[in-house]
Amino acid sequence: MLYAWIIALLSCLTDSASLGIYTIAVSTVVYGSYRATMHHSSQAEQKLPETHEAKVTAALWVQTAALSLFGSLSLLVYHFFFTYFELLIMVTLLVASGNCLFSFLHPLLQYTERRLLQGVSINTPLIYLCLSMSIDNLTAINVAHEIHLTRINFCAWHYSLTNAAALAFFLCVLSVSRWLMTGSWTYNNLMAVSIAISFVNHAQMPTGRHAAFVLVTFLMYDTFWVVVLPHLAHDKIMEDVAVTHGQNPVSVILHHVGVYVPLPQITAPIVLKVPSIEMPGEVAILGLADIVLPALFTELAYCLRCDRTIPSHPITSNGLGRLSLYLHRRWQTYFTRSVVGYSIGLFLAMCVSEVLDQGQPALVYIVPPILAFPCHLAHTSGHWHTFWHGKTATHRASTKIVQIV
Repeated sequence: MLYAWIIALLSCLTDSASLGIYTIAVSTVVYGSYRATMHHSSQAEQKLPETHEAKVTAALWVQTAALSLFGSLSLLVYHFFFTYFELLIMVTLLVASGNCLFSFLHPLLQYTERRLLQGVSINTPLIYLCLSMSIDNLTAINVAHEIHLTRINFCAWHYSLTNAAALAFFLCVLSVSRWLMTGSWTYNNLMAVSIAISFVNHAQMPTGRHAAFVLVTFLMYDTFWVVVLPHLAHDKIMEDVAVTHGQNPVSVILHHVGVYVPLPQITAPIVLKVPSIEMPGEVAILGLADIVLPALFTELAYCLRCDRTIPSHPITSNGLGRLSLYLHRRWQTYFTRSVVGYSIGLFLAMCVSEVLDQGQPALVYIVPPILAFPCHLAHTSGHWHTFWHGKTATHRASTKIVQIV
């Protein structure tokens, strides 16, 4: 048994597919958490009505139960009725992934544009040939040397034409087109990461116990569908859904108009896929929920907010070197401990999957360390009540926050 674990450990450390999945997942976690925290910090400036804590807790429980029920029904429908609604499902996912990709690229291009235009005065608007569509609050940014905006009112929506939005729209169309034409795993992962980051911008946990409740609930959900149900019904529904290929919408449309073009089938962007270079035909797969739920939906973004609001514990050098002191300070933050916990849990899940040679419920291995590490810091630093009940985590920190997109 020890020999099998050693082989699995070496395989996870050297296999390109495992390393690729691991790198994409951890990078998405870190970037998505920073971006979500900045998004929620900007919203915190607005004065919102006070809501009783009991009502918030009850609403969260109902939403969590409803979300897990909706996920279960979606798995069943996707597994048993996919052939009947195949084109509808693929078109819906195609539109949703394209929209999420635009929301992912637009702030990045806006930030890059503003950085490039610092110190440059542009008095004439530069509009690319393609039109862009972005919600007004994404472009209402006060910059000293900002490009003039041309606005269009169309069907009660407020659209903006900017260089960044036009370029983002062009890149979205190009990426989605290449994904449909090639079915490449690279574009599939790009869509999946965009969906994950878009989810976190619309989710925020008010307290640590709410985050823990959501994580534990979906841990049981993941365990039931991956471990319990296959033993009872001998049907691996979740694994089948993850690898199901659907008809290419473009191929179906061209077939109806009498044009026959061989296009590859595509998979829904609900999983990350990385093929192995060393072993052709082998593909590492990680469900999108294993990124969204533990990292973006709950604990990591919440821990990053706690680092900005809860006063840190004073650290003395005690003869430590500069690097040791830096690492020690980073370890005394909730976010760093959460990222380390997520990384350890994900790596452990990959090793167990390699040893048993079957898919594993990743949340079973991710949730315990991602909860234990920051909770231990909150207990030892004397801020357990604040961390668990979130009394100050909803207030904005008094220190300056560097804008991260």
